[in-house]
Amino acid sequence: MSFGRFIISKTFFINLGIIFVIIWLLLFAVIKGLDAYTGLGEYILVPQLNGLDADSLVENSDPNFLQYVLIDSIYNAKARPGGVSHQHPMAEAKVKKGRKIYLTIVTKGQEYIPMPNLIDFSIRRAIDVIEQSRLRVNQLIFVENFARNAVLAQLIRQDTIPADSMILIGSAINLVIGNGHNPAGVHAPFLIGKTALEAREIILKSSLNFGGVDTLWGSSRKELRVFKQSPDFNQKEALFLGDEVRITLRSAIDINFDSLIFNMLNDTVSKDILMSDSLLSKTEFEEF
Repeated sequence: MSFGRFIISKTFFINLGIIFVIIWLLLFAVIKGLDAYTGLGEYILVPQLNGLDADSLVENSDPNFLQYVLIDSIYNAKARPGGVSHQHPMAEAKVKKGRKIYLTIVTKGQEYIPMPNLIDFSIRRAIDVIEQSRLRVNQLIFVENFARNAVLAQLIRQDTIPADSMILIGSAINLVIGNGHNPAGVHAPFLIGKTALEAREIILKSSLNFGGVDTLWGSSRKELRVFKQSPDFNQKEALFLGDEVRITLRSAIDINFDSLIFNMLNDTVSKDILMSDSLLSKTEFEEF
């Protein structure tokens, strides 16, 4: 039989069909074998670990369930030492058995760091360095000195803290600042819509002190933003260096802050225009 007749014969197609069936069965077996080996469709929900004892989790790691690995620690005076602070993947994530869960825990002891040298820094630069060092600014103290807004001394309470002294993380730092022999000329910044932390940083970097925070009665505790400030934002009236600015918070769930900010800024611009027109009219009148 010639080759041309063979490829169109019944025998050829029967053999070809047998080959395709064998290939399909082999592929099916390989795919099913890989599924079984990798556990396709099988997963474990990551539990909520925050606050649990990290040592116990690590000791009870199971390659057939989940494995827990400590990767970092942080200081948090309000949390239980040794407890889980953060986890990755997050709770309720779907993972394969044996997956490693990376844990950040609350340090078991008080953690110390060297005090940075802030002398001669500007207020803004000093505040940034303090925050990066996991410390916090408590108060700006302005004194007579030609170096306006420059750090002259760094204190904890009333005690001077030399650079590189070991201090507790989270310590409150007081900064002694020069007033340039002119304690006036500072304007209250616009804080409406900011979070409390954002507002506090803006106040301090404006050479003013944070006077505290109130939350209006009945507000939701979620998404709190600055609703009022005292003194009010005013580009005409100046404050003294180190004056306090106090804020009141409301929830963004209760208040449309975009609309509030738009209206407040428009009102401020209108007042400025009216003030300018009033001064111009008075000048023209006096000229006549």
